[in-house]
Amino acid sequence: MNRPAPYRHEVDAALADGRYPDVIVFVGPTAHDQAHRRRIAYGRGSALALADGQSPEDFTWPPVEPVAIVSDEPDPIRRAAIINRTYAICTRTTAGAR
Repeated sequence: MNRPAPYRHEVDAALADGRYPDVIVFVGPTAHDQAHRRRIAYGRGSALALADGQSPEDFTWPPVEPVAIVSDEPDPIRRAAIINRTYAICTRTTAGAR
């Protein structure tokens, strides 16, 4: 069963308030730390996180297209694969919302 992506509830709340937040998705070993720092700097609803070893397919994503997907995955092939899969899922989610 899919569960909401980490911090999705904050993005959903921003959308419900009529705002379309500039969201960055952080992926990899320090994803939650990076997302936490962005949320402090730019406010709730500005970040999503996908921790190391998690699959983007295991989560439901909010209907926003991220402005960036940032990964600290050290292996370049794994990094490219996870960024591409995460972007594909996020943009598929937004296709129906446009």
